[in-house]
Amino acid sequence: MKTLCGSLKRLAIFALFPVARLYWRVAKPKTFGVKVVIRNADKILLIRHSYQPHFWSFPGGSIKTSERPYDAAVRELREELQIALLDLREVGRVESTSEGKHDTITVFSARTEDSPMVDEVELIEMRWFSHTNLPNLGPTVRKILSCYNSQEQ
Repeated sequence: MKTLCGSLKRLAIFALFPVARLYWRVAKPKTFGVKVVIRNADKILLIRHSYQPHFWSFPGGSIKTSERPYDAAVRELREELQIALLDLREVGRVESTSEGKHDTITVFSARTEDSPMVDEVELIEMRWFSHTNLPNLGPTVRKILSCYNSQEQ
């Protein structure tokens, strides 16, 4: 039953995402989110969302009203990957208008000792990548990686 429920939720998210993108293009709302670059030795963790399966991204999500970015990062990683974060620290902010909305993304760096598990609703895949062998990344993900790299050197 859990798999059926998860599949129905995933289908709903997939179906409604184009509607959200259309709204963003018309209304151009200001949104706030977090992304976390999780490292393990020389590798970083990337994920693919069920509603954007062709693109790799960093885990994270929206900041709720009255929520601090730090708390949003902890919550989102617990929800998406069922992991606790170690050494979580803010490394900067990135602005993005690639989806039509004006999104301010707080970028964090962290590590984990947990084994990430993909949430069956939002995510379809996660994988560790070497810094020297990354998949195709969209412009916002490249900005996030650049922000992270500028603070880690």
